[in-house]
Amino acid sequence: MWQSLKQRYRSALRFRLLALVLLPLVTAMAVSLGYTLYWFHGYTQDSLNVTLRDQMAATRQGLRQFQNDRQTELQQLAESAQLRALIKRHNGPAIQRTLQRLRDAKGYAFLHLTGVAGEWLYEGPDKQRTSKPSPLTDRAGRGYAGAAFEVFREEDLLRESQALADRARIPLRSGEGQEDRGLVLRLVQPIFDDLGR
Repeated sequence: MWQSLKQRYRSALRFRLLALVLLPLVTAMAVSLGYTLYWFHGYTQDSLNVTLRDQMAATRQGLRQFQNDRQTELQQLAESAQLRALIKRHNGPAIQRTLQRLRDAKGYAFLHLTGVAGEWLYEGPDKQRTSKPSPLTDRAGRGYAGAAFEVFREEDLLRESQALADRARIPLRSGEGQEDRGLVLRLVQPIFDDLGR
């Protein structure tokens, strides 16, 4: 019996010694693992934030460049002697061909020559005769170029073309209905006559 107790005591002592040796190692491993996961999460989050910020800045810059390029094209058209001569002669078909060439070459969804009130000029009688009112068209009427994103409702898109309205229709994920509005980057450029009007 004494041998049995002695052996149990030695076994318990071994387990205690083993626990004393392993406990700091296991604790150190758990702390290291926790710190590594914390650092990895923080590093990953910071890295994702930096990447997202860089991509957003590049996207903003690309969009600004795209907008500036399109505005420059419209300004060149507005200042061109050819277009001014066509307007003076009221040559509607030639004006529409000029606008169509630019629309096709540069990928504009629509391009109109309008009066100060937004009425379409030199377009056929089958077309609706006004542009969607907006602060941009008011700005152009006062002689200032401008650009902004605008939400076009379905009727605004249909005013421009059936194809544009069809392109804007997106079924909702819930399966209940569809989105029929479109976000449009709209640009306006005033055209002045020889008297600066």
